[in-house]
This record gives sequence, structure tokens and C-alpha cells, in this order.
Amino acid sequence: MKRYRSKEFFAEYLAALNAAPDAYDLEHVRRHFSIPLGLLGRPPRTGARVLDAGCGPGFFIRAAAENGWAVEGVEVAEAAVVYARNVVGVPVREGAFEEAVLPAGAYDAVTLLDILEHVRDPRAVLEKACCILRAGGKIVVSTPDYRSLSRLLLGRSWAVLSPAEHLYYFTAGTLRRLLAATGFDVRGVANFFVFNPNYTHAAGSRRHLRWRDIHARLERKSLAQRILMYEVRKILRLGNGRDKPASPPGAARAAVQKLYSGLRVLVRGDILFAVAVKKSS
Repeated sequence: MKRYRSKEFFAEYLAALNAAPDAYDLEHVRRHFSIPLGLLGRPPRTGARVLDAGCGPGFFIRAAAENGWAVEGVEVAEAAVVYARNVVGVPVREGAFEEAVLPAGAYDAVTLLDILEHVRDPRAVLEKACCILRAGGKIVVSTPDYRSLSRLLLGRSWAVLSPAEHLYYFTAGTLRRLLAATGFDVRGVANFFVFNPNYTHAAGSRRHLRWRDIHARLERKSLAQRILMYEVRKILRLGNGRDKPASPPGAARAAVQKLYSGLRVLVRGDILFAVAVKKSS
């Protein structure tokens, strides 16, 4: 808790989002959150409510409000709550999400973006999210993938392995099972094939420099941009309840996609995205 409430932590977060102590760039925020915004989608009805648990300074819900959602946030860090209210201009209550007094069945969507790995009891957090959602309401989750290639190459120096902040680590299988066990119908869990090779506790180490060099070489290939766009389209389909294209590909493309999918089972990016809906009963 000292870490979350320190000035250093908040300064790091603002810098990562290209924000200043008294201003922020909404277009940068929208680009940064483009995938979770896409998974959340447009509100299903006028006045539809979304709650972002662990919302930080409220950047995501500010972008969601631009898309027509009635937004709320819950955040444990006092400085972030003050920033959200005074600078971003969104309603955020201070405290732990699982302890907040919130009306049952009142929300159309709940988002948990890079939060589930931080909490003391992920099951309790997901049960709380399920409780406050209406039947059929959507939950969008993002969290690091423990099977990421970054962890395999960087080992214990991968910065996600940070026990002072990250108390739990997930794979696609464990995240899917936990969602299913807490009242959700899982629409899909997908690994996003992106990396941050500089996210390490040991900058300048042999492992870091080797991984950074490999990543830089791959990123320069024209194929890298095509793969990125393919990955984005694949993940955004989860927001519509589909994990496959609306129309099947031709035989040649299907063969390439099958080979690529097989490789992706072994070579995984840094992030997991999950979309689920609250079961009707």
C-alpha cells in the first residue's frame, strides 16, 4: 500500500500515459486503451453504466464516457482519486473495490485492467464484479501472461515478477477457470502478441540486451505490422462474442492461420485479454 500511495509510483504512471500533474492528452489515452475500449464496445442502451475497478487516475473511464457510457471508478490510491476528480473530471470513489458498497445488478459492464494481479483475493474481486453486474452484463479483464516469451527470456528479471505489487500470476487457462468459477460465461481469453523488452529489473544485463536486440530486429520486418493488425482484429472479435471471423478464410489462408495459431500456442506475448458475461442464473 505504501508503494501505491507514493509520489514515485504516481509519477511513473502519469509519465507512461504522457500526462502531466495538471493535464493529459485524451487522444493519447484513447490510443493507449484502444483494445479494452473496443472490447467494452458501445453502451447497449442509453444510460448504460460501466465501473472500472482499480481505475487509477480515471483515464480509461474518461475515454469510455466519450463513447457514451455512464462511468464510475474505484481506486485505492488517494493521489490517483484526487487527480481523477480534479483533472480528468470523472467520478471515482476511494477504497478497495471488493470492500466498496455498490448496488447489486446495477452495472452493464465492469472493467479490470491490469488490476487482478495486484489484489489480495482475485476470486473475491471477480465475485464482487459478478454481483454488481446485471444478468448478461460484460466484464473485460487484462493481466500479464505468465507464459509470455518475455518471462522465458528475461527470467526472474522480467519486471512483471514484482512481489511487492503483483501477488498473483495468470495463464489463459487459470484466468478462464477463475472467471467460470465466479459466475461468468467466458466468451474468450486471448493472448496479445506484443512485448515490452525494456520492462525488466535488470536493464543492461546480457539477457535484457539480447532480448531487446531480437525484438528490434523483428519489429523492423514489414511482417510485424501485419501480424499486429491481425492480432488486434482477433482480440476485438471477443468483444462481439466471437473468436473466429464472420466468414471462413480460403484453404490457403486457413492453412497459414492454422500454422500461425500453432506457433502462437508456444510463443506468447505479454498480455492476456478476457471477455465474459454474467450468467443469467
